[in-house]
Amino acid sequence: MGLAVVVGLVSVACGRAADESTSADVIAGTTTTAAVTLPSVVAAPTTGVGAAPGGADLAPLRVGVALVDFERLVDLGLLPAGWGDQERLWRLVADGLDRRGGVAGHPLELVFSRYLPVGEIEARETCLRLVDDERVHAVVGAFVGPASGANDCFLERDDLIVVGGTPPEEQVRAARAAFVGDAILPSRAVPALFDLLEREGRLDGQTVAVVASAPHRSRVEEIVVPELRARGIDPLVHIDDVVDTDLVAEEAFWDVTAERLRVEGVTAVVLDGDVSVALAGIARNELEVQRWVLDADLLANLAAFVAPADAAGAVALGSLTPDEEWDDPETRVCVDDVAAAGVELVRPSLVAPGDEDRAAAVRTACTWLGLLDAVGDRAGPGLDAASFRRAAETAGELELPGMRYASLGVDKPDADDGARLVVFDPTVGDRGGLRPLTELVDLTP
Repeated sequence: MGLAVVVGLVSVACGRAADESTSADVIAGTTTTAAVTLPSVVAAPTTGVGAAPGGADLAPLRVGVALVDFERLVDLGLLPAGWGDQERLWRLVADGLDRRGGVAGHPLELVFSRYLPVGEIEARETCLRLVDDERVHAVVGAFVGPASGANDCFLERDDLIVVGGTPPEEQVRAARAAFVGDAILPSRAVPALFDLLEREGRLDGQTVAVVASAPHRSRVEEIVVPELRARGIDPLVHIDDVVDTDLVAEEAFWDVTAERLRVEGVTAVVLDGDVSVALAGIARNELEVQRWVLDADLLANLAAFVAPADAAGAVALGSLTPDEEWDDPETRVCVDDVAAAGVELVRPSLVAPGDEDRAAAVRTACTWLGLLDAVGDRAGPGLDAASFRRAAETAGELELPGMRYASLGVDKPDADDGARLVVFDPTVGDRGGLRPLTELVDLTP
């Protein structure tokens, strides 16, 4: 729903061992280099990655990287600043991983393609370019936000490894590709959110409504409503069938829905859809309710038309904060790799409004390349989609950069097991942000 762009990507680091890193909030590069280019590579097979011809080192693993086109988002006025030279930053992170042995011994050959995450058209073009034209072995960074529905283009390929991003859970469950992600899937996130709300006494005495966009109808019916009923709450349900980009119609929907919620005596609303439109509608109609948001990324990245004060107090399920990820020892490995090439990186909470957040690009690259590395190493040198899938299903508990608790297994492709309640605070940063409301808990099965 709407044009709110999901760019609050979970941050992780990629390395496993490095020299002791600095704890400074601003890390200045020690040298100045031109943009990094990978060494020349040998041809790799179209499925699976084998040894290079003639018994040389293992062939490169061709990794497609679907990058959010921040420059265009800035030009469109949807964001104040981007993430710097993303391709260079990703290559610097990959170079560091290669120096530590690559993925199961394979060096990385990154292939980039950009897309605008405000719909599925460009995302599908990016998928076809990477998979059919570039013939990559793996894709890192599946599509996010309103473009996430296009992930079926990746996930239907049974010879492809897919890491990261936010595909709809129904696509993940039906995937033929070997998929692993960092972010917790709704089937685990929704009960975790309600468990923590219950633990904090926030469910007591509430009359609850669920307001969701039409694409999330099945999730509401199959997960959200049953989880609330299991806790003794029979929620009212309102589904928004308005076309995604019709903001006027969205506002009209919320004007009507807010009055219905008032008449129904609702005291708490579960929001599953365009959080920006919902929060603006609730505030505009002066509806006094608790707001429980199912997508923390959308809450953290409000559209420009939402006043931060209108989102104050909204609660969601989160994990580590960006600063906690920055302080993670393995995250610092990636930070040091990039800083050594002359790039200045700033602690997330100290990035000035309007400045490029290069550290966000580094943390994102580390998240997904680190997850690819962790599972790929378990699969071994004969890495392909089948061996990657087997390695993920038997991985168990993992030590992954940027995640305090993590695991993978059969029917568990989402790695992060750390969860806590987070609340929107309009005093954080330039336009508000999330801060922890509870301590982190371990959801490892």
